[in-house]
Amino acid sequence: TVTREILGLEVAMVLDVTGSMATNNNIGTLKTAATNFLDTLCRDASCSSMVKIGVVPFANTVNVGPYGLGKNPNGTTYDAAFVNNGKGVSFNQSNSKQWWGCILEQATPGDTQNYTSGWKWNMYWYSNTTPNSGCNKSYVLPLTNVYGSIKSKINSLYASGNTLSNVGMVWGYRVLSPEMPFREGAAWTDKTVKKVAILMTDGDNNIGNSTSYSAYGPWATLKLTDSNLDTKLAATCTNMKNAGITVYTVTFTSGINSATKAYFRNCATTEDK
Repeated sequence: TVTREILGLEVAMVLDVTGSMATNNNIGTLKTAATNFLDTLCRDASCSSMVKIGVVPFANTVNVGPYGLGKNPNGTTYDAAFVNNGKGVSFNQSNSKQWWGCILEQATPGDTQNYTSGWKWNMYWYSNTTPNSGCNKSYVLPLTNVYGSIKSKINSLYASGNTLSNVGMVWGYRVLSPEMPFREGAAWTDKTVKKVAILMTDGDNNIGNSTSYSAYGPWATLKLTDSNLDTKLAATCTNMKNAGITVYTVTFTSGINSATKAYFRNCATTEDK
């Protein structure tokens, strides 16, 4: 008897869209690589029902888009809202006084973990006059097998902001999860589905300076260091691998030193990844 095992595949592409990606058209290189990857998994512009891909752009925070307020991009209901709307605003990226979709991260160690029941995220709110200052408009695409949606999301990415790869990775974790805030992922116990996260970045983690605002709020309040972000990235990668996610990391066209490259190498499931 010969048994053929058919495996499904769920992939979170965690993509660096920070300001440095504008240098040497690194953002163009990333888009080309991501599109080539998509075309490898989805032949002839069509994805199998067994393949789902999500896109998680990251910079100084992650943008969860209209999903945070429980809506799809077309305005229909997505799921329960997972972002607190204490400001009484709507998701509207064409209005500078409304919310563009960026969030503040959970307190440590929640910022390295999958969803815990009851969690909600607060809105990234730089100030009442410029609430979205520093918010990259590129927002998350949950897992889908619709080729056009994936390719459109990749093509729409643009570069701005500092580098918090740990926040990008933890949202890659949440996109692959079957729990809220995104529930498209297969059950953790489903052995027919392989979950994969691919991190692509060109730079060192960079929390910014005294005037910077990020997923952790104003730098002047918390005074996190780049080393703190490296530690958070390591914890996030460990949690993802322990959950059964296969992690790949790619660093490219940059002057990252060997110590920093080691963080990304250690984040991967094995050195060959």
